[in-house]
Amino acid sequence: MNVTHRMTGKICILSVIGELLDQDVSELQSYVMNLFESQTPHAFVMNLEQTTHVDSAGIGIILMLFRTFQKIKIKFVLCQVGEQVSTIFDLTQLSRITTIYSTEEEALASL
Repeated sequence: MNVTHRMTGKICILSVIGELLDQDVSELQSYVMNLFESQTPHAFVMNLEQTTHVDSAGIGIILMLFRTFQKIKIKFVLCQVGEQVSTIFDLTQLSRITTIYSTEEEALASL
């Protein structure tokens, strides 16, 4: 897994590249929390266009980030979820809990 980000105003766009697996969870959590502390974004968009697979730990970290930011009124949305990852989200019902947009532009417009 590789994670990159860019800021659009006070919105942080995260891109997760490759597989989001158990061994990547602590790295992703640290990355996002450090960004939150240093950049203080008002919202996060997690772009999963280049994410090829997510395991149960990956689902767990996405859910944890969503709930953590929800508690402090920071929006956290997903976008551009590929077909394979979308199937996993449907099976685990993550797609019923989080907001998922087809495009990054739609996600940004919603914030």
